[in-house]
Amino acid sequence: MKPEEKKNEDQHSSRLSMILDGDVWRLLNSKIAILFLGALVTGIGLFLYQQKEKRLEWQAQTRYTNLRFSLEKMKTCQEEFFAMKGYLNEAEYLVRPFLNQKEIDEQFLRKLDSEIEKLESAALRQHTNVAALVSGYFRAPRTIHDEIEDYRDGLLEYLRNIRAFVESKRQKHNDKELMAKIQTLSDIEEIYNGAKRAIQRELVAATRQMEKQAGTPQIGGAHR
Repeated sequence: MKPEEKKNEDQHSSRLSMILDGDVWRLLNSKIAILFLGALVTGIGLFLYQQKEKRLEWQAQTRYTNLRFSLEKMKTCQEEFFAMKGYLNEAEYLVRPFLNQKEIDEQFLRKLDSEIEKLESAALRQHTNVAALVSGYFRAPRTIHDEIEDYRDGLLEYLRNIRAFVESKRQKHNDKELMAKIQTLSDIEEIYNGAKRAIQRELVAATRQMEKQAGTPQIGGAHR
């Protein structure tokens, strides 16, 4: 290519580039371009906002589901602990007819001893169930563990006293101090009531927390 032709071609390309640059600049400054860019920015912002809202809703729903599950387990724990009171009542019911009898047939003594032994084993299993639920789902497990262990120990001591009473009857002894311990349930019932109140306080706090979580916009909107 001749130098003059090359020079003319370069000048043509330069003019074309200037024209295109001018057209692009005018296009970018036109109302249509501004609207398009605005819509694009708005769309991206809306998409990001929606993704954030979905993430917050998922997190809130997950917290709510976990709280509700924990609350159900805490209620189960409360029911299991209430069942431990049943062992005390049953033991007292079993021994009551024999307390004022001077002579008790050996057959009845063996039956009573066997029933109390079964209650001991059942009470220990029940305490294990309660303790596992406390450890897994309560916010202040150490405090409640102390309370239910105190009741477990008091219950087992009461059952051991009955078995000691059975043995004293076999030996033809009339242990008035032992009989008094068996007839007096106020101390152990007070321990039971203290543990029950501790569990109920945790339940009330967990219920309020779940209700508060249910009132959040993410959960509230999902349940409307």
